[in-house]
Amino acid sequence: MNTQTEQKTETWEESRKREELERAKKHKSAIALIGKVAKCLGMHIVKSPHTNDVPHFTGVTITDNERFLFIRANGYQLNGRMEVHGSYPRYADGSYCQPCGYNEANPKISLSLSKTPEQIAKAIKARLYPAYEPLLTKANEMIRSNSNYKEKTKNTKEELGIFPNTADESTAYLYERGEEIKESNSCEVKVNGSTISLDVRTSDIKAVKELLKALGLLPGKAVR
Repeated sequence: MNTQTEQKTETWEESRKREELERAKKHKSAIALIGKVAKCLGMHIVKSPHTNDVPHFTGVTITDNERFLFIRANGYQLNGRMEVHGSYPRYADGSYCQPCGYNEANPKISLSLSKTPEQIAKAIKARLYPAYEPLLTKANEMIRSNSNYKEKTKNTKEELGIFPNTADESTAYLYERGEEIKESNSCEVKVNGSTISLDVRTSDIKAVKELLKALGLLPGKAVR
């Protein structure tokens, strides 16, 4: 009598659950390793709404509140390795600051997940920091400059007193209309830091001459 062993075919749902369990195991292992690396660097993991998810790859930011590093593991083409990327603080409005120039790659290094946390931390300091830290300094300067510019813009707008929403808008439109369309006056006011730009449209020559004179532009100023 012949006996035939039947091989059970894995269903799609079973396959999905198995793969999810494998990803969860790899993700948990990677998070534990990254946590130890962060500790060696005097850093901590930045919590996010997705920290406890089971992603297709592990992506975590660590920081010491000065440096920011994004670590990626278990993803496409990584094959048992992790990538450590230089990351940067954000602008006050939450937007990203990118100090790298055009066609300039952001610093990153690749390391084996089999290395110890101490070895990974040492490699980050030796291989990543020399390229990353000058860009971090540049990013902080960009953020300070942007903050100073926005503060100057805010103060200028408040002093002008014509902006109903001083937090958001940097352009105001002023209109005064006479009985006939040809008599209408308008002015677009733009504020950039402490500089004010005016786009005046009027048929009142006397008013324009008085404005130019008040700005020191009449008489005798060069015209190009």
